[in-house]
Amino acid sequence: MSFLSIPAYAKINLFLEITGKRPDGFHDIDSIMHAVSLCDDVTIGTNDSGEVTLDCPVLDIPQEKNIAWKAARLYLDRAGISDGVHIAIEKRIPWEAGLGGGSSDAGAVLRGLNSLYARFDIEELAALGAEIGSDIPFCVRGGCMRALGRGEILSSLPVLPDCHVLLARGGVGSSTAEAYKAADAAGFVPCPDNLVDIMESGDLAAICSNTFNRFEDTAPYAAPIKEIMLSCGALTSMLTGSGSAVFGIFNDENMAKTAEDKLGESGYWTALCRPVAEF
Repeated sequence: MSFLSIPAYAKINLFLEITGKRPDGFHDIDSIMHAVSLCDDVTIGTNDSGEVTLDCPVLDIPQEKNIAWKAARLYLDRAGISDGVHIAIEKRIPWEAGLGGGSSDAGAVLRGLNSLYARFDIEELAALGAEIGSDIPFCVRGGCMRALGRGEILSSLPVLPDCHVLLARGGVGSSTAEAYKAADAAGFVPCPDNLVDIMESGDLAAICSNTFNRFEDTAPYAAPIKEIMLSCGALTSMLTGSGSAVFGIFNDENMAKTAEDKLGESGYWTALCRPVAEF
């Protein structure tokens, strides 16, 4: 029997544009995803039961519907492994927040199992993840990536310069399906040609001045959070994913902590974290 604990890092979208709707019902996107240090703790243990079991008390759903369970089952089946696996997840990333909480758990499960069994290279592992969810390939690889297609076509970008990332959200989650439906009604706009050059410049101020999220038009609840962050000195503040969380990027930790305190006083959930490089 083997045990392994692995962090499942949250992600933010520094840039997120919808570029079209696909015949299969999914959407094509152009996005810059970045891992941050807020994480769930995922523990994987192997056994001789032949079954996949999962313990995640905070999520009251059948284990077979949990994306992390699906990731383990897929890995074992494709690798031809008859071992059983037990997964325990301690959640810190809120769900329906645009922070990739479920996808990060699934990505951590795939990375963890591959650490134990070493059956796939990183590209194959990411491709496995893409069969389950669009954000999982990024959550397998981490760091900073440009994501195209459904989010599964990835290319590496430099991670953010040293900075502080403040996350905040209210008590209401955001339905991805409803957010895309609202965005569909607004139409799609081409992406700027200089997107990659801006990221590769390493200029934090320039990067922050070009953050963008198409879903902000569907998320009026983000405005008061952004106002507090910007008033406290954030270089940018932006919705992440399809919501409901908002991030702010600060080059001064004291400013970030001041914003965190003000948001907490207003009843918002907050987490202060840092950028994370490739896993």
